[in-house]
Amino acid sequence: MIDSIPLQLSSKIEKISLQNIKLKQRFELYSSRFNNISQQNSISYASSPLSQNAQKNTQKELLKSLLNKLNQLKEEKQSLIKKQQKIDKSSQNELEFQKSQLEQKIAQVKLENSLLKTSNQELLQKRINDKTLEISNKISNSQKRILELENFHAKNQKIIKNLESQLQEKNSSISNIESEILYNKLNKAYKILESSMKNNEAKFNQKIKELETQDQKFNSDKICLQMKILKTAQQQRLLEINIYQQAENTSIHNYNNPNFLYKPSIKSLYN
Repeated sequence: MIDSIPLQLSSKIEKISLQNIKLKQRFELYSSRFNNISQQNSISYASSPLSQNAQKNTQKELLKSLLNKLNQLKEEKQSLIKKQQKIDKSSQNELEFQKSQLEQKIAQVKLENSLLKTSNQELLQKRINDKTLEISNKISNSQKRILELENFHAKNQKIIKNLESQLQEKNSSISNIESEILYNKLNKAYKILESSMKNNEAKFNQKIKELETQDQKFNSDKICLQMKILKTAQQQRLLEINIYQQAENTSIHNYNNPNFLYKPSIKSLYN
């Protein structure tokens, strides 16, 4: 914004200068034509004295038109010179006034940027805390569920061991049909429990894998959120540098490329 103001004034001055140059060129052109016509008239007077009166009339008319054009060009030149002088006088005051206005606007933008940065940091911190609490609660619930499944699996193992011990005891004392019937019932119950145990074990293993996958996803979301926070902080620093560069207008370095910013290592995000 600061650079565009003197550029506009300089473009106006250049236009006026170009118009002055064109006027000078036209003035010189008409002057040369006038001289050529005068020379031709002198030659024609010497060569043909009979047509002298007719040529005088045409030459007078042509001379009048050229003089009128010449006067118009002089007036245009004087008006353009006056305009250029006025612009030269008022341009400095106008630049000072616009500079003061821009400085006030820059100060206001800095204040708004500071307030926006503070509110943005508070909002980001609140989001981080809420997301961290949510992830922690999900991890805690997942751990509780895994513990419950492990306890349930341990109870089933104890029941199976008790049934196996009972079957072994019954196998040694079977001597009649009732004992065989009881053995068959127990064996059938054992097979049912064994099948149920295998199914439950497969379900529990699948559930544990799902919970582990969900836990990895939560950790990945946490890392992505930290990277977004870091990127937002880098963009804020870049915005502050651009505003400072516009306010001072004296920097010789090019900060348009954000590669000069600090690039953290990915390993540090896991520490």
